[in-house]
Amino acid sequence: SSDLDVAELRFLGDVLTDNQTFSVEDVITSHDRIKTRDMTLDRRTGRFHADGPGWIISTRLDTGGIINNVPGRATVRSGNSTGTQSRANRLIYVRVDYQNEIEGNIDNREAVLQHYVQVVYGPVTAWDQTLDPNQQGGLGPQGIVMTCQRLFLRETGQGAQRGIELSAVGDTLVEGATFTARAQRFTYVQAKDLL
Repeated sequence: SSDLDVAELRFLGDVLTDNQTFSVEDVITSHDRIKTRDMTLDRRTGRFHADGPGWIISTRLDTGGIINNVPGRATVRSGNSTGTQSRANRLIYVRVDYQNEIEGNIDNREAVLQHYVQVVYGPVTAWDQTLDPNQQGGLGPQGIVMTCQRLFLRETGQGAQRGIELSAVGDTLVEGATFTARAQRFTYVQAKDLL
């Protein structure tokens, strides 16, 4: 018998993916969900494309990042009286909605999302908790909402060194509890803590 090698996968209609990552100690470190339409994946090259509208939701253990480096931000407080949560126990929630399409390369861990992209980013206390930018106080004091026309995302590093790089292009607006910023281009590199 011969082995079957799949070169290309096509998923028609609504596509929902769900992925969890665990540490070597079998402890969950991230939970990612993606909803798209009409997705194509070339297994030889890693390239993918999907139509919108769609969204990506990622909840993961905090490794530092935007929340700790926004002007006027304090460390995240837990809901109990013990004070500051350790970074190892803190969770970060990210939701990215897009209208037109998403394309990229899964092998290179990069993607481009097109046309009216909204990013919601902030700390949460449970894996199933979400943040709602339309609800009064729904983001908390350290939540951020960013809108732009095109968003380039890239995941870098491995394990505990894993981080993100993002570049928002076109009519970019970033809003937090204590600040608002507008630019044509906004870039963030988590590994360098550089905004």
